[in-house]
Amino acid sequence: MAGLCDLYLEAAKAGRVTTRFGAAKRPSTLLNDESRIRRHIRPLIGKQRVSELTRQVVQRMADDISAGRTATIEKTKPRGLARVKGGGVVATRVVELLGGIWTWGERRGYCSGQSPIRGVEKIKAAAKDRVLSSGELKQLGDEMARQQAKRPLVVVALKIIALTGARRQEIVGLRWSEIDEANSCLRLAQTKTGKSMRPLGNAALDLIKKLPRIKGCDFVFPNVKLKGSADYKKAFSEIFSASRLSEVSSHDLRRTYASKAAEMGFSDSTISEMIGHARRGVTQIHYVHLPDARLVAAADAVSEVILNHLHGKEADVILLRPKNIG
Repeated sequence: MAGLCDLYLEAAKAGRVTTRFGAAKRPSTLLNDESRIRRHIRPLIGKQRVSELTRQVVQRMADDISAGRTATIEKTKPRGLARVKGGGVVATRVVELLGGIWTWGERRGYCSGQSPIRGVEKIKAAAKDRVLSSGELKQLGDEMARQQAKRPLVVVALKIIALTGARRQEIVGLRWSEIDEANSCLRLAQTKTGKSMRPLGNAALDLIKKLPRIKGCDFVFPNVKLKGSADYKKAFSEIFSASRLSEVSSHDLRRTYASKAAEMGFSDSTISEMIGHARRGVTQIHYVHLPDARLVAAADAVSEVILNHLHGKEADVILLRPKNIG
């Protein structure tokens, strides 16, 4: 089984394994895949022959992961530790990855027959519905104000996420070439759903315009070496903790943005376009169109409301929606 996993990872790193949206796997996804293979699949079924891999074998692997058999603490950097967790949700992710590896291998003749994950019991993660209240947004805004001088780029990146509903990696990995100020939008070359156009409200656009630009670096939020993008996951977590907000992540800001848009009366289709949910249709998939006035007006209204809450203004902006806004 280890050999098939190695072939899969090699192909994935070369961009020859695509997601269900037809895009190459992102570096962060590859790291997750590699981690699940190294920390769970290899220790439990790495020595298993592909021809001997059955549903029963995979089920035992899933049960062992659920029971915490592969849980451990690993030393990473000189001062870093990685806590490898087990549990039902982790087991489900590993089983799903194994299914993807099998499908990829079966199509290329490395294995044959029915997928061994078929019929394996899996635990679905509970649907997350964490949405920040206006009071919690103020707590976050207050903490960002306190940390502005110490970590300005981190704070701005987190604010942009809150004001756009974008995913963390979409903003921390943002390139200057993806910013279309003239049309008030972001033209993201690679996201979870492929190419994506996102309308920008004035509140978010103003923050972007004020950011410093480093000569020779196309990343808006570069890493220390200026050769790639920053990560900020740990930095965001520290800000949330300092804000005394429990169990909050940057993705909860995305959910809060969408929730606020729904409260303001925008349609599901408009909200989906604003936050870049998967879309269907040849035109939508293959072309990144210009944002129309409807989307820009919607993004502007929602971002203003979120900004008000971050600044501690309790009253929402009352949106008197013209007929052409969804």
